[in-house]
Amino acid sequence: MSDPPHAPITTVDALGTAPSTGVWGYCRVSTDGQEAGQSFDVQQADIVKYCATAGLAAPTLVLETGSAGKPLFPISLPGVTVDYDVAPRPLFIALIARLVDQAMMGGHLVLWKLDRMARIATEQDMLLSMLRRRSVRVHSTLPGEQDLLDWSKSHDDPVRQLMRTMLGALAEYERAIIRLRTIAGARMKAAKGGWVGGRAPSGYMHAGKEIVIDPAVADQIRRIFYLRESCGWSMPSIAADLGPPWHKVRVRRVLQNRQLYLGTYTDPHGVDHARPDLRILPEGWGDQIDAGFLEGLDDAS
Repeated sequence: MSDPPHAPITTVDALGTAPSTGVWGYCRVSTDGQEAGQSFDVQQADIVKYCATAGLAAPTLVLETGSAGKPLFPISLPGVTVDYDVAPRPLFIALIARLVDQAMMGGHLVLWKLDRMARIATEQDMLLSMLRRRSVRVHSTLPGEQDLLDWSKSHDDPVRQLMRTMLGALAEYERAIIRLRTIAGARMKAAKGGWVGGRAPSGYMHAGKEIVIDPAVADQIRRIFYLRESCGWSMPSIAADLGPPWHKVRVRRVLQNRQLYLGTYTDPHGVDHARPDLRILPEGWGDQIDAGFLEGLDDAS
């Protein structure tokens, strides 16, 4: 079994400049802590073994952590620019764009399973159709799926097309079940006052699945409220005072999170929870501002 030609690709920039034999192996896990049975190591080993057995060149491996439960599209189309920083799976989008490029007609995309490509049936069908039109052969290391992807057998066979559609529908059903479980878990955590708000607001940082106060930013949060509520400064003026990476939109978001900085977390269901551990603004803020706090801010200005 031959090894891949170089180290696996994990960034969009590296993918754009990577040489390839025309055989790409795409590996995906949903989270960094995915169970061992679906880990990168397992997927890579099966893909490399498949390529050797099928007589393909050693694959260029692409490794990505991202959920296939989120809609993948829009992908890069003529006249459309994809923001790879917010795309759910930027590496996969960039790989598809490279595969369908006019100058690279042909090639092979090898997957551990079809659901590594997409768990939404319509997206899976669209991707398979798009790649086929560009003469890109899609492979699965699972024998049953590979039989359904074999062009020589499935092109005019409605039974194989039906089976492939059913597999895509089952993957979408599994995605829906996982989403329901995730929502139920988030609701239970929210009911206990746990953080389920996604990205940590300014002034906080993630600690596992919770957030904690970021001491490096907390002083800036206090200064924002002091300059706005005690001095009447405008948001652009506050942003200029703090300097990059602050800007007026970020300052506005901070001001809109006043209750959180006072130690009250409102979960996505609109229920308030007392979280004194998240309090950044001092006790009595808005009623009687702590003189020592203001003195410290004046000294820093």
